[in-house]
Parts: sequence; structure tokens; C-alpha cells
Amino acid sequence: MKMAEVLHRNMRAVRRGRLGRACALAGWSLLLGVLWGCEPRPSAEPMPLPLSRELLIDAHNTNMWTVPDFKANLDRWQLRLVTQEQTRSFNEMGGTVVYRAPEGPDEQPMVYMRASAGLESKAWVAAANQEQYWWFSRRAKQAQWGYFRNIGKPCAAKMPFNPYTLLDFAGLLPLEDSAAEVTFKVERETYVVERFGRGAEGVYVERQYIFDRRTNLPVEVNAYGRDGQVVVHSEIGGYEALGAARVPTEILLSWPGQDSYLRLKLNRLKQDTKKRASLFVRTERVPGIDTFEQIDRQCE
Repeated sequence: MKMAEVLHRNMRAVRRGRLGRACALAGWSLLLGVLWGCEPRPSAEPMPLPLSRELLIDAHNTNMWTVPDFKANLDRWQLRLVTQEQTRSFNEMGGTVVYRAPEGPDEQPMVYMRASAGLESKAWVAAANQEQYWWFSRRAKQAQWGYFRNIGKPCAAKMPFNPYTLLDFAGLLPLEDSAAEVTFKVERETYVVERFGRGAEGVYVERQYIFDRRTNLPVEVNAYGRDGQVVVHSEIGGYEALGAARVPTEILLSWPGQDSYLRLKLNRLKQDTKKRASLFVRTERVPGIDTFEQIDRQCE
């Protein structure tokens, strides 16, 4: 059978659906390559040469420090919150995220997040300034706040959603580089940085950061308990350029042991020069909620 007849019959078969689209495309590529004497191109670019631990952490911290003040829309958010009392699930659209970069090495970023649900513009709000962090939900009838200086102390209770945790697990906080407390592995497509903690049982992996080798950006963060189980897990992606920095627009934050998670999808990122100072001042009370509970009152 002549080559022209083979091509004609294959085209007719594709039109009648007897050959799958993927198979047809693959066959055409191979056939044209044979006819023209071209070798198939590799599907992916070669992996860049690996960075050292110092260079990777420096690249991450440089990106974090160059993230400008920005404002973004909360295109979609999903929340599943499991407590001893009940399970709440939301799948909604709308909201705002405002980020303020630290002005010096001794300061931390400030963030304000407002999520909408239907006609309710403040289904939940989470925010942090240089000293305090807070969240409230009118639907959940709950409002809590605390001081950063008391995080991790036995006298401080935990709140369901800490906005500072989101910054940490979204890769928007700097990493410390201490060779004595950090291990570094180069894998096929990723870098793995692990930070160790010390407990009564000895040394254990406290935090794990996974970076994409092509972009040097974090794609996954895991926090471990002393028993080796994952306590908090995040997946980060959808990076967009904002000035000289790259900012994630897709964030999944989960608590495996509690079967809870928060998924955020941002869009319309833009640099924001407005002050918006009132967003970063905690109000004394929230309409519709009886008390604004201080979770670290026993520490004061």
C-alpha cells in the first residue's frame, strides 16, 4: 500500500472517531519525524544544575523580601473546620487579601484577609499586625486574638485559624540557614530542606520545605510533631510575577489530624500604595459576637 493511501485512511479513521485524538497526534508526529529526518524533541527542558543549600535559601529569602505591598481578590475559598462541637464546610467566592511587606529585618509582614459568602461580606476575617493577630467569624459566632510574643507558650491557647500560619506555609516568611539545625537534599525535581527540633525524646524533624528545582520556589511545607506525624501541610502554586518577586496565588493549608483544610485562590494581584491602616488595627468588639476572646490572657 502506498504511503499516500495510508495517510488518507488514517485521516478518514480519525474523522469517524476510530482513532483516538491522542494516538492520531502521536502517530502524525512520529510519521512526520521519519519522513523529514527529524528526531523527536524532549518533552521538558534539561534540569538546571543544582544549587547549594546557602544559595537556595538566599534565593528564597530574596524573593520574600522583594514582595511588595499588594492587594488581591479572593477568587474562591473553601474551608472545612472540624472542632469537638461541630464540622463547618464552606465553598464560596469573593473576598480581599491585603499584604504589607516588612519595613526592616526585625519586622514581619502584615496581612488582612476578608472572605465573603453570599450577601455576607465578612463571613470571616483574619489579620495580623506587628504585635497582634486575630480572626473572627460571624457565622461561627467566634472572635479571638493574641500577641505574637506568646505563640507557642503553654499559657496560650490555639485559635482555629492563625493568619501568621498562612504566611509561614505560603512561603512568605524568611528561612534561617543554620548548618547545625538544617539538612539539605537534592532530588530529581525538587530540593528538600528539613529543620530539626529537640525534645525530651531527642532530635526530630520539625519542619520540611520542598522547593521546585526549576524555579527555586517553595511548593510544599510540612510541620511535624514529635511523633513524626504531619501536623500542618501546605501546597503552594500558581506563582505570578509582582514586581521583582513571585507570589503564590493557589494555597492549600490542611491539618491532617483534624481533617480540616483551607484552600485559597487569588487573582488580580496588583501593587497597592494606599495606606489602609485601619485594616491592621484590631477592633475592640465585633458586631453580632458577644466577646472578643484573648487566647493568651494567662500569659500576661
